[in-house]
Order: sequence, then structure tokens, then C-alpha cells
Amino acid sequence: MPVNDLRRDDKMKRTVGLLSKNKNVLDIIKNGNKIYAVTNEKLKKKSTDNLQFIPISEFFNPDSSQAEMIEGGYSLISNKNLSEILGLNSQIIFTYNLQNLSSLEKSKFSHELLGRGKKSNGLVGELGGKILGKGCITVPANNSDKISEIMKKWSVKFSTEKVMATQKPLLRNGGSFNG
Repeated sequence: MPVNDLRRDDKMKRTVGLLSKNKNVLDIIKNGNKIYAVTNEKLKKKSTDNLQFIPISEFFNPDSSQAEMIEGGYSLISNKNLSEILGLNSQIIFTYNLQNLSSLEKSKFSHELLGRGKKSNGLVGELGGKILGKGCITVPANNSDKISEIMKKWSVKFSTEKVMATQKPLLRNGGSFNG
């Protein structure tokens, strides 16, 4: 049910309206067909098929299964994607190996993917990605198909890992944690 469909569902609309007035409800999140009420610890309510109550301590617990909600959830209180509110975006890390390519093929592949010299960013730069190291890049999840196509076109062996990353770097000027 898209967010707009929620407005047409009178029962759910009334429920969301009542929840939004409750001072113990911190946010109301829509993800797929479910509505989640993120609450402080004081509110103890039973969940239903369409509505689940989640204490804030569980919501940010790394052992819980809230990652999908953070990525795909939409706040009905602030009318924004939850990942945007938290300053996160979905990224795909590509790890690849060029062993099966000839020297000429490696060079051509690298130029297409990473660019030539400092002036050209290649496809990774054009898509808003970054080079993490030798054989490792990251791109926004919505652009990962284009990178996968290049990898397959060149018969490059690769693996992917989906991660949530901060939208802004945590360190300035390429600094390090070691000082």
C-alpha cells in the first residue's frame, strides 16, 4: 500500500491520526503493507496484523531486524524517508578480481570503470561512487545494475554487499582515526 493509499483507508487514517497525537509515540513509519509505531518505553500496546509497536530501544538495537525498515521506511510524521532522516543511503560494495583478464583487457576495463588519470572519473565517478581500494568500489544502490552490467560484459568475477552509509563523510580532508 503506497503512502497515498493510506489516505484512502479511513480506519488506518484514523489510527495514524490518534497515534500521532499520543506523546509516547515518537514516529509512525510505513514500510510495505505495515505501519510501525516507534514508542518510548512507557507505551505498552499489543501489535495487530497491520500495526506493530516497537520501543525505541528495540528499533536501534543492532540485533533486531529493523535494517529493512530503516532503508525502506517512510515517516508519516515528518513525511520523509527514514534513511533520509537518519542521514543514511543505501550503497553496494563491489569486490572484484581481474585475474582472468589479459593485461590489455585489464587496462581497458579499468579505464571504463575507473577512468583515465585524475581528470576522468570513469563510470564509478559518474554514478556517484567511490574507489575504496584495489579491486573494491562502492556505488549508490540505485546505480548498482550499471556496474554489474560492466562486470558481466568483461566476464569479471565479483561479489556484492549491500550496506547503509552516511551521506556525508565522518572524517574531513581524508583524515584517519589514528591521528
